[in-house]
Amino acid sequence: MLVDLTPKVNLLPEAEIVENVPHLAYGNKQAWVSDYKVNDAGMYLILDNNSEHSLVFLSYEQDTLAKATINKKYDYLYEDAFGNIHLLGLDSVYQTYYDGEKLNMLYPVDIQTFKQKLMPVQVITDSLLILQQYASMWQEIFYISVNRNNKETKTLIDCYGPTREWGRYFYRDMMKDGLIDRMEMENPMFPKVMEMLGVQSNSASGEPYADNGVDELTRMNDYVDINNSQRARYVVNPIYCPIAFFNDTIYVFNFENDRLYKFTENGTWVSVCDLTFHRTTYRKNSRIGNTWDKKLIIDKALGKCYAQFTKDGLVTLKEVDLQTGTIKKEIKLTHHYYPENIQVHGGTVYYKFIDVRQVNGRDCRSLYKMKLK
Repeated sequence: MLVDLTPKVNLLPEAEIVENVPHLAYGNKQAWVSDYKVNDAGMYLILDNNSEHSLVFLSYEQDTLAKATINKKYDYLYEDAFGNIHLLGLDSVYQTYYDGEKLNMLYPVDIQTFKQKLMPVQVITDSLLILQQYASMWQEIFYISVNRNNKETKTLIDCYGPTREWGRYFYRDMMKDGLIDRMEMENPMFPKVMEMLGVQSNSASGEPYADNGVDELTRMNDYVDINNSQRARYVVNPIYCPIAFFNDTIYVFNFENDRLYKFTENGTWVSVCDLTFHRTTYRKNSRIGNTWDKKLIIDKALGKCYAQFTKDGLVTLKEVDLQTGTIKKEIKLTHHYYPENIQVHGGTVYYKFIDVRQVNGRDCRSLYKMKLK
């Protein structure tokens, strides 16, 4: 019998090899990641597993360097301007510290004291401490610089837009009608910070001090009056003009007048350029077609800035050119819909995502990471 063998060729469809795909940054699938922070030291995670709560410190290689049991549930981690990580609860705050062997809980304070004294500090340099002060019903932001050597203070920049006058009149009308007690609206945080620094200062505009708008906004929404009879509910949205310090430069993103201001680390004005990436329609404040989340993500390790856009649940990170205020390139996060708490560090993007895998009868909120191109 003569057998003749001939090769058979099967053509397979084209395949694309993708190197930058998201994978778990913390592989314990039974843990619920309530919150996390990534900085130069590593990754801090709050983990909840049924009734067990813990704080974990990881290396970038996902090695668990330290783990501490938390006696009650904490939901948030906060990184201050000094680079310290704090564990936030409903009524108390703990500063966390990794000493090379274990995690330590330092300096417990009540949440109100923490908000009054530390949260207003937005930027710290070798020579300056910069505080954020809201005014005009959160329609104006003052950035106050304090010289760390001689305690001299000055207004670094005043950010406001067309809604400032509305905010002022709204506040005055409510004061006139007796709906708001000035002592209630006056937020003590800024004077207390200045007092702590040994500086006497008043509000530059005569308006009440306010913090980032969490507690005061909730309280404000309960005060309304129309014709002294009808009750309605006003929603006051604070303006978004963030400040950041990286690349030895202080950046103020003033989206109220579409300008990016730059200062040296000692507060000297350097330059200004237009901000245009958030203009998606002829009216910059229009929500029609505007998918920008009003959120900037700073990669301090590489000195890059990304704007977050969301459409139909998919997030696109657009790198902002800090010289022109335009977009340099885009990175789409196409593997997961509605990712949460996106952070970027060292060219790697991190985010939380709810996995509906029903691990041990419950969903899992996992932490993912992906290398950016």
